[in-house]
Amino acid sequence: MNLTEYAKHRGCSVEAVRKAKVKGWTVHHPDGSINPALSDVRWVACASPTNGGKHADRDTTDPDAVTNDPATLASVIAHLPAELRALPHPELRRLLDAAKVELTRIAVETASMERDRKAGTLLLATDLVPVWADVISTIRSRVRSVPASVADEVVNEARKDPADTASARVRSLLEKEYDAALAGVPNAYPR
Repeated sequence: MNLTEYAKHRGCSVEAVRKAKVKGWTVHHPDGSINPALSDVRWVACASPTNGGKHADRDTTDPDAVTNDPATLASVIAHLPAELRALPHPELRRLLDAAKVELTRIAVETASMERDRKAGTLLLATDLVPVWADVISTIRSRVRSVPASVADEVVNEARKDPADTASARVRSLLEKEYDAALAGVPNAYPR
């Protein structure tokens, strides 16, 4: 493909393809024509998802940057699942662009959560497990202590009066003991 054909294939201007060629975003056959499949992969790798897929200012001479080597790009394509390799180039490019945008969104969200955690405004569930285990253990211990603390009083109350008044006093006694056992436990989950 020549510049004009590749621009039409990409859905962009010939000038955008010229700039991409200067930056090393296109892959060329030995005769100088553009290899559209490898150039699409290279273009997606170099495009910035934060500016709608337009050119990113990357140093394409950096050895850690995505390579312009056709063999490496062909290797990338070869490792794609068969259903992706079978897609037409524009559809493959659209899927790759969408995946890149999603990856960037996840990275931004993860960084934001990490910043919030460091600032103390976000707690990890693993940080809360020991706290909740302690709260539950305390509640369990207090509630289990109620029968032992009121058993004698319940028997004495039952012996003193007829069943009607003893029942009310025993209920009152149990409510008082349970309230004391649960003192300090909030009535609602703090928000």
